[in-house]
Amino acid sequence: MDERKKLEQEQVSTTRDRERHRSEIISLQKSADTLTRQMDGLNIDEGKIAMLQSKRADEQGKLGHLNAEFETKDWDANIKSHNITLRELDVKRKEEQNELVKGTQEGETRGALASHKRDLETKRTALNSL
Repeated sequence: MDERKKLEQEQVSTTRDRERHRSEIISLQKSADTLTRQMDGLNIDEGKIAMLQSKRADEQGKLGHLNAEFETKDWDANIKSHNITLRELDVKRKEEQNELVKGTQEGETRGALASHKRDLETKRTALNSL
């Protein structure tokens, strides 16, 4: 009887193992099917890839050209030249402001002088009429 129980237990154990392996196989098959569907969903267009690679190469060429051009520009000299021009314009602006202030002062002085002349003329006319 002992041997019979051992055989029955082995049979049960083997059946469980077989079912577990069958379940794993089914699970792996489902996973493989999912991956296959995902891979089928990827549309790799070789022509489009070649076109994009060509476009990328063109853009990299343009970028290289622009970088080289940027490096050859004499930015410091241009900046110095613009700074000199700005300083010259600032000096000219200050001179014009000073002239404007002087002109305003002269205008005020002339206005005051004209007012004094009118007052003087009024007084002279009043004095002559006496």
